[in-house]
Amino acid sequence: MNQIQSQTDFIIHKVRKNQDIEKIAMIYELDVNIILEFNPNTEIKKGAKLKIPRSFSYGQKDNEDLEISEIQDTSEIENEIIYDSLIENITSYEKKKIAIMLPFRTKNINFDSIKQSKEIIKNDKLLNISLDFLFGIEMAVDSFSKFGIDVDISVFDTGADKNIIHELIKENDFTKYDLLIGPLTTNAFNYVSKSLSSDLKIAAPLSKSKLDYQNIIHTIPNDELLFNKITSFIKRDTVPSKKFIISDSYNKIISEKIKKIFPDASQFFSEINDSGIDTRTMVYDSLDSTFVKGRNIVFLETKDQGFVSNITSILNSFVNDTTEIILTTTNKNRAFEGINISNYYMSNLNFHYPSINRSITNYKEDNFFKKYFM
Repeated sequence: MNQIQSQTDFIIHKVRKNQDIEKIAMIYELDVNIILEFNPNTEIKKGAKLKIPRSFSYGQKDNEDLEISEIQDTSEIENEIIYDSLIENITSYEKKKIAIMLPFRTKNINFDSIKQSKEIIKNDKLLNISLDFLFGIEMAVDSFSKFGIDVDISVFDTGADKNIIHELIKENDFTKYDLLIGPLTTNAFNYVSKSLSSDLKIAAPLSKSKLDYQNIIHTIPNDELLFNKITSFIKRDTVPSKKFIISDSYNKIISEKIKKIFPDASQFFSEINDSGIDTRTMVYDSLDSTFVKGRNIVFLETKDQGFVSNITSILNSFVNDTTEIILTTTNKNRAFEGINISNYYMSNLNFHYPSINRSITNYKEDNFFKKYFM
């Protein structure tokens, strides 16, 4: 027993109100006996601190927000870390009623024809997004049940039609719900938000709404937050580097904003032709003899795919054994993902960008991946 404990990483779990040993075991996907084995003299009550052996715990993800203390001596807990997640802050276990608005457009599906239905599901992008989203919600509800939370889900088909949404609002009492998720598109979401009571919490799942009502839950961070994340990341880099900012005329404001953070950075702009039109291009000579030996960090600010293709091609030509170029941007939009963009160039330029998506580094151990894909 002592040998196992001295070699195991532990999560320190603080028991919350209404948590018993079974609920705690569900959280960490552990057998109750394992928790009891590592906490033989601890009474399970509010405020008690339990040692959860990391080597047995597969339910909690390992990331930068979760620090692990290694316990070398079973008589005391060193460098104690309290795992304080959303799960740990659950205070109400009453049944939750959630409404979901998704654009299935079921009126377009002939359910009597399996072949036609398969074709529609295969080719209808909006339907695919809706089905994937609903499947994710079902997985979340299944997880909630493990924590003792009952969820009652009502799904509404908006048909991607404002008139249908209007009828849904008129014919249903949404005040009985604790939360409304959706609609997906910005215009539909804004319409629903303005039409329903301000007492109902409404989550914008896949779009950015400019509405700033107190009852709206924004699930996608705004551009300002992403901007701050990447610039802070670059500022924390301890390796000496020279900074450069390349942008087209439509992103001069962003270029100046970056310049204020990195005053020593050199700015470059896309070429303007004789007619005063931004060509959204640069030539090799514009950047020749610009980069230094060692690390060079280049901000590229644009929403034009052609400009991204043009610049990445030029930058890649300057990379060699002594000159490192790291490409970054404060706004990774579709211009960086087009068919004309070379993944080889992006990799060679060590492309860095802020993202709202979580990367899965260990697919075999990721619970979502195992449930969704395997």
